[in-house]
Amino acid sequence: MTITALLLITASVPAAANPLMVKEDSLSTTGLHRLKPRPYSGTNSLSKRENFNFNTIHGNGPGNAGGYHYHGFIRASDHQFYKNLEKISQKWHLTRWLHGMVTRNDAFIITPSEQTRESRNEFLQWEGKIIRDIHFSPVGLFAPGTDEQRHSPGGLERAADFLHFSTRPGTIQKHLLINEGDKIDPFILAESERILRQLPYLEDARIFVFSNTPGSDHADLVVVTKDRWARGFDMDLSDIDKGNLDIYDRNILGMGQELQGRILFDATKENYVGFETTLSVQNIGGSFINTRVNYLDAFDNRSFQFKTGRSFITPSMKYAGGVEFITASLFDDFHFPDTIFLNQDLNYHEYDYWFGRSFMLGGKGRFTGRNIYLTSRFNRYIFFDRPGIHDRARHNYHNRNLFLASMVMTFSGYLKSNFIYEFGPTEDIPVGTAVELTAGYEDNQFYGRLYGGITISHSNYLERLGYINNSISAGTFLNNSIREQGVLKINSSGFSGLKSINKFLFRQFFAIDYTLGIRRFEDELISISNRNGIRGLRSDALAGTTRFTLQSETMFYAKKSWYGFRYAIYGMADLGWIGRGEKLLMPVDFYSGFGLGMRVRNEHLVLPTLQFRFAFFPRVPEQAHAQLFYIMSERNVMPDRFRVSAPEILNYR
Repeated sequence: MTITALLLITASVPAAANPLMVKEDSLSTTGLHRLKPRPYSGTNSLSKRENFNFNTIHGNGPGNAGGYHYHGFIRASDHQFYKNLEKISQKWHLTRWLHGMVTRNDAFIITPSEQTRESRNEFLQWEGKIIRDIHFSPVGLFAPGTDEQRHSPGGLERAADFLHFSTRPGTIQKHLLINEGDKIDPFILAESERILRQLPYLEDARIFVFSNTPGSDHADLVVVTKDRWARGFDMDLSDIDKGNLDIYDRNILGMGQELQGRILFDATKENYVGFETTLSVQNIGGSFINTRVNYLDAFDNRSFQFKTGRSFITPSMKYAGGVEFITASLFDDFHFPDTIFLNQDLNYHEYDYWFGRSFMLGGKGRFTGRNIYLTSRFNRYIFFDRPGIHDRARHNYHNRNLFLASMVMTFSGYLKSNFIYEFGPTEDIPVGTAVELTAGYEDNQFYGRLYGGITISHSNYLERLGYINNSISAGTFLNNSIREQGVLKINSSGFSGLKSINKFLFRQFFAIDYTLGIRRFEDELISISNRNGIRGLRSDALAGTTRFTLQSETMFYAKKSWYGFRYAIYGMADLGWIGRGEKLLMPVDFYSGFGLGMRVRNEHLVLPTLQFRFAFFPRVPEQAHAQLFYIMSERNVMPDRFRVSAPEILNYR
């Protein structure tokens, strides 16, 4: 069971009155920040630029594109009063602090759309214009998302806003692919939006284009972002006497860096308390290079990991690569289908290096990301202590050097939608086609052998049917021209369009998986246990070499929220077949699971979704663990099959 909580100190703070939404010719620009061209050198209040005009945000102007609306502007007749009040407040530190506490700088409120739309379409009319200025408009941490939910913030929310370190404009700027003086490219703007929305400390992000003078060849950008509450803790109790407590900050001092500490406890161990700490430094110097350092010391286990690099997060990125080093000294029991090793030492080093080059093919249309990627990788494992091995078993513990190279061709783009894995914020849906060819050589302590693999995937969104992703993959080693450790995988997943039914929004989800092992080693099995097939049902009897699963969920998202908390009611059905052998179709054992549940999430927070579920299993194998009711947290992310990273062996799990 997972218990999730928020580190939040309450305080009683006066609430500010709601600003008015009006269509006036003169509007306040309080809350917008402008950055100088790179390198970042601070912020200036945009209110000093008297000629900046926001008239286009009303009516059918670009500000209404994509189903998003803006609120929070001050009536022109009141603007001078608030301007004078702000001017007076700047004379003393105390009055500046009080002014910031009782006024709001929410220039924009983002409300979700029920329509799925192409990411770059909103920028097409601005293509070719020169970017004059880039302005940044942070939305309040607990700002409402719809007109119906607007309310004066209470003491708890005001206290949270006060304690929260807002993401710095410089942190947002270094994630943009554009700069002042560049020409507007709709594809690049859409990619910048998508990159911002992937940041764990932002709830949502949008970029809007405004031109002050009709017919001008210049335009201004406004980057609107909404933070999540970044600090909290998770407690995971795997049993009555064991579990772990995580304490984290996903956005240290608003700079986008992450620090997490974990306390582990297990009363069955002699040294029953341990700790783990992780520091993640994101996008160093605007290079999109991320670095992660992890250290673990728990229950006579110690490990250290250093990892740095970047993947091809956007098709316009030419180079990518990474380096990783792991050293571990572990002491535990190891369970295999044929053998159990008790109190076994495991000591090893892992070295991993990869590099890639991207070539853009150009072209217009829906699939702007037309690329060919060439990547290579070297991976090395050196074991000092390990369980017993031989040439046809426990391959993961073999000393080995692996050389891989791949060529990937993609035709990709992105759509924007809402209410998929999140509860309102904008989500990016990858569409297109990708073909990946991988070849390599493994220098194993027992033998040398070749490797070859192929993956073909296609994703599309159809207005009436919804989103569907299909993929087929195959890979195998060749040892003296004999295939071994091969795998064939066929996957299909998707969801329906979003429908409105009274007070709820409705989507149907499905996922199909077929996996076949070909000449696998004797200890290599796959399972339909828990997340691999029948969620909530665990048993060693649910293992084999061939698997077919079908998972279905019917989701009803509540339209309204309570203090930022949204919920969804769902029904689920899992069907799974498992067997042993290498035939495509064969007699197999059948299991199933059905359930009803509710998911609760607050998009203002970095905390995962909290899930409550009741389940029923018509057939349960002997010595199985069936969770008829449980509470747990989960983090679901839209899979992006078009993001290219290091080449790898096709997994069998």
